[in-house]
Amino acid sequence: MTQPSQDDSTLAERVGLILRSHRRAQNKTLAEAAKAAMVSTSYLSAVETGRNLPSLQVLGRLTESLGTSIQSVLEGEGRPLVDSDSTPTEPGVVRSTNQMFHLSTAVARYEPGFSGEAPLDLDAKDVFLFVKEGEIDLEVDGETYSLGPCDAADLAQPGNVRIGTSDGAVVVWSTSPRHLHD
Repeated sequence: MTQPSQDDSTLAERVGLILRSHRRAQNKTLAEAAKAAMVSTSYLSAVETGRNLPSLQVLGRLTESLGTSIQSVLEGEGRPLVDSDSTPTEPGVVRSTNQMFHLSTAVARYEPGFSGEAPLDLDAKDVFLFVKEGEIDLEVDGETYSLGPCDAADLAQPGNVRIGTSDGAVVVWSTSPRHLHD
């Protein structure tokens, strides 16, 4: 079995994440899923962690054993998870979700003087945000951070998040459930 090339590594990681998600949803152990697909447990582990990209034949056996299809595993390929052209031209928020990756995103344009809550549900979720334009004051659980263009914050299950901007800003927000990272 050949290892994925550098160009394939992100595809391998995405395929592995999707297969692991399907396996866990069915409460199957790694050994049970591997046996049903006629592969070794160590090979399936390498696929799920993105170290190996399965051949089409093996992917077919894996998807069949997990009650899904190759098409559903590769469904989002070639499309970005976040459309960077979706920035609102007026103050407001454009939201999107990717069910396969349990990812919620929002691109928010804040007017000067804005102060308020995050535009996504943050309950028991990890949060990543990126400042595309302008400057913000980000308050996380009572601590305030000043962020400017191209700054980012990665927050592990924050309790209370507020944002403020004196001159206006564009911020890309993303959330995912914590259990996907364990």
